[in-house]
Amino acid sequence: MDRFGQRREKIKTVLLYGADNQVDLVVLEVLLRKAKTIRSRLGISVPVPAGAEQVLEAVVESVLLRRQPQGVQLSLGFTDPEVSRLHAEWDAFADQEGRERAYFSQHGIKPQEVAQELEATDPVLGDPQAVQQFLANAAQRFNGRLDPAEKDGVFTLIPGDLQPKLASLGGYQFPLRVTFDRLKDETAVYLGRTHPLIEAYCSEVLGQAFAPEPGELFARAGAIYTDAVRLRTCILLLRCRYLLKEQVEEFAKEIILAGFQRHENRLVWLEPLDEAPRQLLEAGRVVANMSPPERAAQVAWALDMLKGGDWFTPLVSWRVNRLQESHQRLRKLVKAPKLTIQPHTPPDILGCYVLVPGGGS
Repeated sequence: MDRFGQRREKIKTVLLYGADNQVDLVVLEVLLRKAKTIRSRLGISVPVPAGAEQVLEAVVESVLLRRQPQGVQLSLGFTDPEVSRLHAEWDAFADQEGRERAYFSQHGIKPQEVAQELEATDPVLGDPQAVQQFLANAAQRFNGRLDPAEKDGVFTLIPGDLQPKLASLGGYQFPLRVTFDRLKDETAVYLGRTHPLIEAYCSEVLGQAFAPEPGELFARAGAIYTDAVRLRTCILLLRCRYLLKEQVEEFAKEIILAGFQRHENRLVWLEPLDEAPRQLLEAGRVVANMSPPERAAQVAWALDMLKGGDWFTPLVSWRVNRLQESHQRLRKLVKAPKLTIQPHTPPDILGCYVLVPGGGS
């Protein structure tokens, strides 16, 4: 049974056979018991290699075309030449499958080590909850909204100004019922982080943010009064670039969050470097209005701290070390050559957001 693409959590199967029908009993004996034997040996199910005609021929030869004594003789299914040939072909097919799986298996790879690398991607790429929050926020900025529907985990997407562009992506009719969990509703459109609708919203947000005059809804720089911090704190959105050297050279880049405060007139990065900025950005809530001149002054304070010098060195060194450690762990498992990472500095500042204590100090 192919589970790929199926939306239901459980699939039920039913096997019907006649308890007093010798043909059915022989089929069960020949096919099911043999299949269970192979599965217990290999740990996987191997399909019957023969066509339906051969199976039927074996059954007919075993049951219908020979005289049977009274009672059920299941052993006949194993003594007939046709059935024996079916068993032999099935065994050969199972042996071939076992050899192929052994060839492609990576016994040196430890699942827990691979899981560690996979878990590290969620904070960067975003889980379903992050995708939902992004869409709800972005939809409002284009005069649309994401409303809860009548069913738990299902929402109604009203795109607002983006409806003409979104409608052309896949013939969607709006308002559109969507979900961020495949198991919540099989009739709703599932929106993962790579869905065309999500990518369209990302492109529009980036386009607005990098426009010559982005406006307040898509500003790359800003400041708010919040109770999430006790000292004035700056959160930076940075684009880091690297040259990866192995047998060939490749160019790579990534987007990271970083936060800093000023202590004794010097820049001090928030730690842990990979968690603190994201947590502050999620926790920050506006507690008072800030005038445009005050916002401009707060952003200017942050950018002045980044002028000249090597302010980026601790961040870039940290990222290079983390990337090299991650690459080396996986490359060691598969015995791949060592990878060298050369950073290009300074990183690009894509966003600058200042969190000011609620009192304005």
